[in-house]
Amino acid sequence: MIGRFWLEPGGRALTRNLCSLEDALYKDTTRGRRKRTEAEVTRFLKTLWQAQLTSLHTDVPDAPESSLTLQEVAQAWIASGLMLTATRTRVEYVGSVNRFVLFCGAARPLLELRRHSLSGFAESLASSGLSEATIHKHLRHLQVFLNWAYDEEYLPRLLRVPKPAVVRKTPMVYSVEELDLIESTLDASLRTASSDSRRLAAQTHLRVFWIARFALLRAGEILTLPLSALDLGSKVVRVRAVPELLWTPKAKQERTIPLHSILLRFISEDLRRRSDAEVWWLDDGQGKRYYSAPHSLSQAFRRLLMRVGLADGRKPVHAFRATGITNMLGAGGDLHFVQRIAGHSNPQTTLNHYAKGEAWDVRETVELLE
Repeated sequence: MIGRFWLEPGGRALTRNLCSLEDALYKDTTRGRRKRTEAEVTRFLKTLWQAQLTSLHTDVPDAPESSLTLQEVAQAWIASGLMLTATRTRVEYVGSVNRFVLFCGAARPLLELRRHSLSGFAESLASSGLSEATIHKHLRHLQVFLNWAYDEEYLPRLLRVPKPAVVRKTPMVYSVEELDLIESTLDASLRTASSDSRRLAAQTHLRVFWIARFALLRAGEILTLPLSALDLGSKVVRVRAVPELLWTPKAKQERTIPLHSILLRFISEDLRRRSDAEVWWLDDGQGKRYYSAPHSLSQAFRRLLMRVGLADGRKPVHAFRATGITNMLGAGGDLHFVQRIAGHSNPQTTLNHYAKGEAWDVRETVELLE
């Protein structure tokens, strides 16, 4: 496919090869190769033409900018409806991309983005005092935006966000003694509750503790879990999308988790004490959710951990889940089964983040050395 360019009025047209016919008709996306629609072909060729024109004007002063600005494409991404529907997640993604827009300049043409722009942004995050986890979150969100811009042909080639080296940390888990202390504290809170509201709060926290510890659910999954997802006949809990809350599981990965015998007994006794109006695992007693956001739940458990002297930086609810995953791996649980129960899309996530070297007796392996 050939493009023609007039750099001066009345001057001779320059011709440049834009792409092959096959590249014009088909595109590589993050989901594989597929045929372009007529509108996509037009936009793709226009993008290539604009990029080539920008290149030709590099040495010409006061050349007019012809590509969409970074801010305009970011706004198109937000309006596209392709983002995740969870409100909190959407806000975080938009915040990350807005950071990048402010760093580069809102009026900067998207086609002028280069790898040094991305590495410069990563360096600015590192020097801003943000935690390693927050930096990786912003860079991950930015890559999602760039993937979309490439798939929608705003970018002629995919830009990769540089990934800083990751320090693998030992998972923050609870010991058996710490779990027993937390359980006894929650039981005592329920027994000594002086009002209905305190009793409901204590019961809610016990429900979080048991299902996070023995079903390995994430905080968001616990908050949005309907009672209908508990199948005592089949002895499973089903993590599914909840349309009425516009909520979907992480990575849209639904799963079915067998109920541990201890959890099954707790759930059976718990359900017998509930009213018919209740709908959610964490219900306020009237068919509404007790907590509507993960941070509210986390704050409640942080206060609990402070009372028992365990407030040491661990994410309380996630640590219940991490403890279960780590213990299953350490006891010799099959990696792929643990992965499925935990809801990880990749077994490497399970292995890299939750496998503790000290959880295995490695002495026999060392003895293999000659």
